[in-house]
Amino acid sequence: MKENRLAQNKEILNKKAIYSTRTHLFAVEISRSL
Repeated sequence: MKENRLAQNKEILNKKAIYSTRTHLFAVEISRSL
């Protein structure tokens, strides 16, 4: 049970990291095109 929860936490952290990275890259692209 505990291991499963750890795996879920890792997945959530990965998703958040990917999302923030994408958002950052998107913002950079916008600022370049302005």
